[in-house]
Amino acid sequence: MSTKPSLLASTISSLVTGQYDFLALPILLPTPLISALLSSTPYSSATPSPPPSLPASETPEGFSWVVLEAGKQIGMGVPGSRSDFFEAKLEIPLTTNDSTPKHFVYKHTLLFSSRSMALSSSYITGLRSHRTGFTVTESSGNSKGVYEATGWLRSEDRGVGEVGGWTEEVMRTVLGGWWVGEKTGGTATRFIFTAVSPPTPVFQTVSLHLPSFLRLSHDDTKALVSNPKTGSLVVDAEGWLEVNVVGWRLSEKSRMEVAGVGAC
Repeated sequence: MSTKPSLLASTISSLVTGQYDFLALPILLPTPLISALLSSTPYSSATPSPPPSLPASETPEGFSWVVLEAGKQIGMGVPGSRSDFFEAKLEIPLTTNDSTPKHFVYKHTLLFSSRSMALSSSYITGLRSHRTGFTVTESSGNSKGVYEATGWLRSEDRGVGEVGGWTEEVMRTVLGGWWVGEKTGGTATRFIFTAVSPPTPVFQTVSLHLPSFLRLSHDDTKALVSNPKTGSLVVDAEGWLEVNVVGWRLSEKSRMEVAGVGAC
């Protein structure tokens, strides 16, 4: 594998800017489930691992973390070709098992409301990407805000969250960390964020359709969370897993930067 970014990636990334209004939600899942997410990827030998700055007490034995980003890109793109679209991402913080271990964020799946952005993400950036429908509503009165990517995920607003170990600083190590993906090769990328407004903690109920992410049958998916250590985690008859999480709501200006994986 080359350890240098391609000329195309370097050129395009320097021009990509925009604003991302989004939820960043850390989700604790059984380690076998996360290992299964990585199993058919170039990083199958890597170890799912929390950000180094997250207190060890936040990660029980037998569990690891993923981060769900769910929001809207505003004016995202290169000069002359900017657009607004919904985008959600499932990400896995990990550590490589090389002689010199490195921390990366593996972007497992990206979901877009824009067909052109899904194609661009797949064929130019090298990430596993899909176009799907989105339903997004804001909280109003007795109605809870909902963010839904059809057939993949749903997050429902439950109010203000009480921050634990996933402080803003810890979350930013993931959001601004070097990331890789299914076909990124020797290129690693990161976003340089600048806050538009102060982040706020949120409490959300998140549902993930695990068979869609895993590309496994319902029975095989259920087996990955069916052990005594998973406690109350239950996959329903259609393959949905529901969890309550505390995370952050952010509004950020962003730009991209690329490097060779060996330089990160």
